[in-house]
Amino acid sequence: MRSPFLHTTVCILSLALSVAACKPSEEGETRTWDQNRLHMQEFAGKFPALKAALDARLAEAQGAFDAGKATGDAEQRATKMRAANDMVRTVLARCQEVDKKLRDLELAKTDINLQRLPAYTLLPVMALVDMQVREVRAGLSTGSVGNPGEAMGKLQDASTRLTAAMMQVDQLKGQALQQQRAMQGQPGQPGQVGQPPVAGQMGGAPGQMGAPGQMGAPGQMGAPGQMGALPGQPGAPGTLPPSGIALPLPMGMAPTMPAAAVGMAGQAPPPAMAPPSAAPPPAPSAGAPGQPPKPF
Repeated sequence: MRSPFLHTTVCILSLALSVAACKPSEEGETRTWDQNRLHMQEFAGKFPALKAALDARLAEAQGAFDAGKATGDAEQRATKMRAANDMVRTVLARCQEVDKKLRDLELAKTDINLQRLPAYTLLPVMALVDMQVREVRAGLSTGSVGNPGEAMGKLQDASTRLTAAMMQVDQLKGQALQQQRAMQGQPGQPGQVGQPPVAGQMGGAPGQMGAPGQMGAPGQMGAPGQMGALPGQPGAPGTLPPSGIALPLPMGMAPTMPAAAVGMAGQAPPPAMAPPSAAPPPAPSAGAPGQPPKPF
């Protein structure tokens, strides 16, 4: 991502070139000179360490401007007046660049997205940025630089350091935005916040909770007429053991009882036959009245 400071530098230089490309006129150069002189005085107050250098450059350009204005030929006069303005414009462009970077950096430090970062991530970087800003301001405020060339070097160094500080703030802002996206969830990924639920996906595709009629085949809970069978007796499932007692069928298993043991649907089974027993002893034959029975 291109730094906004680099964009600022390009814009300022492009503006300077566009102004230089226009055909000069005495009236236009006079207005430009008045504006440039005011800006030089303004930055001499903002950057006290550069005041002597800025005053020296302004005085040098003032002499060139006055000499150009005294030229007899109108076209030559406007050209020389523009050259005097260019002497001031090169210094002003660098001063404006540094001043804008300082203001942009102070504004970027108050970005609300930075407040979402944890303190152990935010505070060390911001402390380093603040230190760089203080050093830049101190270099432009303390001491004295009388040479315009040296002043340009100081301004260039300040611009480079401010660009590095702004890149650190931009990295923090990028981390804050990534953290915010991670908390909100990316669209298009199931199970994350912010995605509308898809129909039929709460527990599977529609109609797959269980096939209709598969909870148990109809009529297989137990064959009709077998309610009298007693559970718990040994024997093959669904058949009557010799004692006439049947085990309960497992869920879903069809009965395999013999035909003789199963009645018609809905009828009770025939009563169990009593097991054969020994024949009773024959009754004693009746004798004559008053006589004992005959022995066998």
